[in-house]
Amino acid sequence: MYFYVNFVLNMTYSVLKNYIFIKTLLILLMCSSFLQAQDTILARIYTFDEPVSNLDGHGDKIIARTPSKLYRLGKDNEFEKIQDLDPLKVEKYTWIGKDDRRGNFTTYHTDYIIRTRIISYGGIGAFLPGYHHDKITIAVDGSVVYAMFRGNILRYEITPFYKIKNRWESVRNVYVDDSIKITSTYSAIYKDSSYDVFGLDTIKGINYSSGEATKINGKYYLCSDNLFRLENNRWNPVNFSFQSNHHFRKLVAHKKNTYFLSSECFGRIDLENNQIIDTILLSEKNEYFDIAWLDNRAFVSNKDGYIYVYEEGKPISKVFIGSPVYDINFSLNNKEAILASKAGIYKMTLSDLRATLLYPLYDALQTVFVEGELIVTTSHGLYMVHDNQVREIIPRTEFNKYGLNVFRELIYAGSIEGLFVIDKSLLLNDITNSFKAVEFSVNSSNNILTVSILIALLLIFVVILFIQNRKNKKQVISNVRKSVSINPDSIRQIVLEHSTLISVEAIAEYFETSTVQLNRILKKYNTSGLAVLKSIKQDIVKDMIAQGKSLEEISKRVGYSINYIKRNLL
Repeated sequence: MYFYVNFVLNMTYSVLKNYIFIKTLLILLMCSSFLQAQDTILARIYTFDEPVSNLDGHGDKIIARTPSKLYRLGKDNEFEKIQDLDPLKVEKYTWIGKDDRRGNFTTYHTDYIIRTRIISYGGIGAFLPGYHHDKITIAVDGSVVYAMFRGNILRYEITPFYKIKNRWESVRNVYVDDSIKITSTYSAIYKDSSYDVFGLDTIKGINYSSGEATKINGKYYLCSDNLFRLENNRWNPVNFSFQSNHHFRKLVAHKKNTYFLSSECFGRIDLENNQIIDTILLSEKNEYFDIAWLDNRAFVSNKDGYIYVYEEGKPISKVFIGSPVYDINFSLNNKEAILASKAGIYKMTLSDLRATLLYPLYDALQTVFVEGELIVTTSHGLYMVHDNQVREIIPRTEFNKYGLNVFRELIYAGSIEGLFVIDKSLLLNDITNSFKAVEFSVNSSNNILTVSILIALLLIFVVILFIQNRKNKKQVISNVRKSVSINPDSIRQIVLEHSTLISVEAIAEYFETSTVQLNRILKKYNTSGLAVLKSIKQDIVKDMIAQGKSLEEISKRVGYSINYIKRNLL
């Protein structure tokens, strides 16, 4: 408040007259109470070759000063050098002087930071990293604040359409009705009396949540591996008639029955008598993620990439999605199931149970419809589908499964950074202009399939060419061999050229004939295949001995043992 009063008292009449709207916004932005009433996120850090001395300006006239350079913020949100300065002749800090409607302005320099330009640490210090630091200067462009901090420029975006509650806690689930709001985190379970009240009153008995809180038959339950019931403002474990090894995630009432979903199975439960009635689906390897009822059918998702469809008295059917489905929702006309999966958002028509990938928004965790618009939480941000375009609402934030809910005018989205409380009307006010559309590759899944088919066809074509080429080579070699007459001299030549031909059988195979036919041909020369081969090997041994080759090398070449060579060929 001190900064607010001090800033107003030092504001000149001419500046107030010309820029009353912008300056008033600037004052409000600098007030800690205003900053804390909205969400302020660090969007970017600008670094320079030299440390930044100070920032100044507003709107489209923002400058940054380093010891030897002056920069201006351009329309692309980048700082561009506009002037080189001599630090020996020009003072350390630079400020904007007069400016006109055309965007022109003059600057002046000082060797100290003007007291009225120094921002109170209490106004923005809570959002700066590290510890207390003085001489902070800022510049404001609409809902964006640029702060000079320790030689760098930090860009903060102030978003009026949401606030963050339970900051720095990982919020898993929010249950809310007209009488209670239960905020489940990994460190505590909070209770409030109204959907727009956020206190620190905790419910004892269990201090973390791994599933959903819900109301069944007038009583509140919490799925946190074990199942808990709210009694006398305390979570008490539900003691089953026999030991339960289930890791509970969700309870759903349908007609006169209550169904449970655990990591391991899906089945019916009797909460009045604390009994698990039966198990409808069981998986020992893969985890179950969600269950949703529509009419008389239950749809259950599993990590194995299937949707299981259960209808009492009928066999369970399976629909292959190909990607783990974390959340099951239904379109507004109840003709389609909207599936949030690891690969993106799928649409499954309920008449024929055919699934189609709508948006490859990877790691999609949960969906909910708000005034006809589809809200999607993911492991990397919150998105909204508007006019068949996916728009980025809250970027670079990891949201939690089971964390998305809507009640009256507020949207709740639990993340590892806290609970995002989104004002529905402000969010929907100007979707097209406020939020950028996400670009996806056109029919990326079809492209992948097409490329895979083309690669497979190419490989098949290459294999066919290879086989055909090999056949052609064999045919050429065969024709050459057939053209060579079989006689002792030709055999000698091919044995000397091919070190693998060390048996009569190998020689016959080379000429594409049998050993019997080979010996018949050689009988004309009063010899046999074995006699010719032995003579050739003797000559090879003599030649290798003359070259100083070892007996091991000679033995390997002719196929005789070293002892045989010593006794018969040396």
